[in-house]
Amino acid sequence: MGDPRPAPPIPLGVGLDFGQRSPLPYVTEARELGIGAPLQLRFGPGRPHRKGGHLPVHQQISPTPLQRMLIAVVIVGALLVAGVAFTGSYVAVRDLAASKGFGAFSVVFPIGIDCGILVVLALDVLLTWLRCPFPLLRHTAWLLTGATIAFNAALWPDPLGAAMHAALPVIFTVTS
Repeated sequence: MGDPRPAPPIPLGVGLDFGQRSPLPYVTEARELGIGAPLQLRFGPGRPHRKGGHLPVHQQISPTPLQRMLIAVVIVGALLVAGVAFTGSYVAVRDLAASKGFGAFSVVFPIGIDCGILVVLALDVLLTWLRCPFPLLRHTAWLLTGATIAFNAALWPDPLGAAMHAALPVIFTVTS
């Protein structure tokens, strides 16, 4: 007879599995987490454990100390890269906007583009976490970042200067 337990929720970042049990970790449902609860990875039934048997359905996965250190390095590095990229991008895009006749709006135009990228990416992550993914959000963020790269590379008569201005937004695009 079949297993009476229901299939686990759809895994985060994985397509629909049509009710089959997935061997991949999944994020618990938002109502299980509660507001402000930490993100918990859980394994569905049937996931073989290396020592034999199966992991319990609601076992929380805890990162090792080395993994925690790597997570901290990634977070700090991402914040530094984003800060430097947004600062450098602000100056280049502001100057370009001023040269294109944006006037006083040229001061806030780069902030609007960069804030738009962050808000769209944050909304994408939130909706994906809540299992309501909307892929157009990620593509919109990439499009805005591509526009920022083009704005930063507007120094095209100087290929080295254009590459230098576009490098950090490219890193941000690859990591988002």
